[in-house]
Amino acid sequence: MLLAVRKQWKAQGLGDMTPEQEAAMLRKFRLMRGSMATNLTMMRMAAGAGATQPVVPAAAPATVAAPPSASPASPVVAKSDVARPTTFSDPFGGFLVNGRSWVDPAGSPFAFPVGGGRYAYQMFAGNRATGAMTYMVRSGQPDHYLVRSTNANSLAAPVTIGTLEQTRANGWEFTPPEGGTVAGQSIFMLDDGLLMARIDNVFRYRPGSALQTIPLPPGFALFGYQRGDVGTTHVVAIFRARGANHSVFHEIKSIAGKSEDSDLALLNIDTGQLFPLKRTVDDTLLNKMFDGYGNPISSYYLWSIYWYSTPDGPIAVAFEHDAGEVVAIDLTNDHRVTLFSRSLGITEFHPTQYPDGHVSVEASWMFKKHEAPDVGAILAGKAPVPTS
Repeated sequence: MLLAVRKQWKAQGLGDMTPEQEAAMLRKFRLMRGSMATNLTMMRMAAGAGATQPVVPAAAPATVAAPPSASPASPVVAKSDVARPTTFSDPFGGFLVNGRSWVDPAGSPFAFPVGGGRYAYQMFAGNRATGAMTYMVRSGQPDHYLVRSTNANSLAAPVTIGTLEQTRANGWEFTPPEGGTVAGQSIFMLDDGLLMARIDNVFRYRPGSALQTIPLPPGFALFGYQRGDVGTTHVVAIFRARGANHSVFHEIKSIAGKSEDSDLALLNIDTGQLFPLKRTVDDTLLNKMFDGYGNPISSYYLWSIYWYSTPDGPIAVAFEHDAGEVVAIDLTNDHRVTLFSRSLGITEFHPTQYPDGHVSVEASWMFKKHEAPDVGAILAGKAPVPTS
């Protein structure tokens, strides 16, 4: 079986297997040995039956182990013939794929501690519909990291699509296998690559494609911390920067058809489509996400803007009119529905995404809770707007 895999490895342009890769593959064979179906498939492959696709074991191990791989000049990310629904979650210090820890011998997963270490901002992105994923691991050298991509449904080895170095100026430098280095202040994993942000533009890298520069709308800056699903929706939250030309925001107001300032917006980096929000920004609050005890400060803007990839398409849920309305937004056509409205203000709201991808929202005021069970279905006209 190992001889057959060596041959298949070379046929895919990955060169010779290293001893470590062969050892990792042998461990996989032993794990799969209990499955007769898997053994028969591997025997057919060894006999030259032409089994060219990765074999999925009938019984998965407790952890999803990924053997290391070399990075060719143009990395080819593993794909799966069948796009499979995949669950991703991010407990502190790592991430789970289909409920199991994802383990990569190339390095341990990396997460930014935030809120005095009480929260972790995971540096990974996973596509629930297909299993495509990109993540960041420690390389073993201080301030140096590897960016790895694969498909969670494939046994093919992940590939390194670039390296990251954290600079002394609290910035980052990204170097893809093709060469060249790009610098920026913040980074975000995408399900098909990586996003690096500067003050007024972002750079996007996808394996096998040229580096793409995406300008932000004039007067806007990107939040260095993003709370929504950037990786799959390719939507980012932006805000009006200090000293920006106010005429720019009059244009945004006319686009949105709204009378008040739109100092916050969501931007689709694939299409350039802008989704203004009826919110004003106080520059003095831009960096106050947590209090001295590590608790979220509710007045911080990103605690009230959420966006998700759902079976009904990408959606957002956000406060507008400060805290007077909770609105849902279809991030494909900008269709909007007011889920909850109260002239005296809504105390708080909390969205929840379930394993099947649908999103519910619970809002509270006057010591009562109100629920929208399926936001995507409401936006699609498949469910009624909740009454409160």
